[in-house]
Amino acid sequence: MNFKYRGRSAEGTIVEGQVEADNQGLALETLRQKGMMVLSLNAMTAGGREIVSNRNLTLFDKLQRIGTVPSKTVMVF
Repeated sequence: MNFKYRGRSAEGTIVEGQVEADNQGLALETLRQKGMMVLSLNAMTAGGREIVSNRNLTLFDKLQRIGTVPSKTVMVF
């Protein structure tokens, strides 16, 4: 199974690519062994399309889906 990843290399640059592994855990371990800090990791279909589910979203993606806080609420806080 192929997984599409986005991560930060040991040098600090953002890297995107694909890795092949039997499951998501092994893909994550493979990337970590290469010194990569994984930011997102999503499974790919046989046709090369990315499978995105809520559990595969990064924290930043989840926060973007929530939306913004109204300015009045921020001022009160």
